[in-house]
Amino acid sequence: MMVEDANGCSEETVVTINELAVPTISVNADATVCEGDMVTRTAITSGGTGSLSVVWMPGNLTGNNVTVAANATQTYTATVTDTRNCTATDEVTITVDPSFVSGITGLGNLCAEEPTTFTATPVDGATYNWTATGPATPASGTGETFT
Repeated sequence: MMVEDANGCSEETVVTINELAVPTISVNADATVCEGDMVTRTAITSGGTGSLSVVWMPGNLTGNNVTVAANATQTYTATVTDTRNCTATDEVTITVDPSFVSGITGLGNLCAEEPTTFTATPVDGATYNWTATGPATPASGTGETFT
């Protein structure tokens, strides 16, 4: 750097700027889970100066590993901060498949050897596995109905 006054006198000084390492962060890959599942989000951090801290939003949760209940599809942003307040961010989206209820209709009480049919409310993409206990014939089956 050079400074010159009104009389033409000048002075030169060398200034060295050291570029310090910035923190980095990488979070787990996007995932699809069932509604209500417990999901652990993990952040891997490096670089920066001094200790690193991680905050997850939404929720203002702290730490490299945090676990939440998946109740709705959500994008989470993790921010790492070093002791100089330099930051880096990454995000992960947790897609939630909503839970479903498949109602079952059929007699709950019957006489011995009395036939009955149970029917499950259809759910797109679902598979059905029926198991009967006792002297039932057949003892198992698949599909929306079981007789």
